[in-house]
Amino acid sequence: MLRLARAVDALYESIVSDPRGWTDERLAEWVAEIASEGEALSREVLKQVRSGMRNGRRIRKYWIDQQPPQDWEMAVDQALGGMGWDPGLRLAMLDLESSADPEAFDEVRRRYRMVNSVPWLEGTSYDDWLKTR
Repeated sequence: MLRLARAVDALYESIVSDPRGWTDERLAEWVAEIASEGEALSREVLKQVRSGMRNGRRIRKYWIDQQPPQDWEMAVDQALGGMGWDPGLRLAMLDLESSADPEAFDEVRRRYRMVNSVPWLEGTSYDDWLKTR
């Protein structure tokens, strides 16, 4: 699911850089492409991918007639606020639940702060978290 969380980030970045190039049809094709790549995706995973697509539509609408800032993450924050990052957080959390590796742990930690503006398990290491799991 980290692959999918990063795919949602890449979608956001691409839309910020070219909002007019992302039509509803192209967004639907993006979801279909994600859904058809490799492994079968659970209903919850597909729900988060579609949520990322809907956020992409909102980003496009926000920036289509104005110049976004150079920093695409700032542009997403401006268009959607912290909750715009929620699909990526949820996908990272699903990955952590299924694979429980340090990379997923760090990704959840980073994304949780982006969505909630507070740290997640501050002061807890991956090894400590794993012991309590």
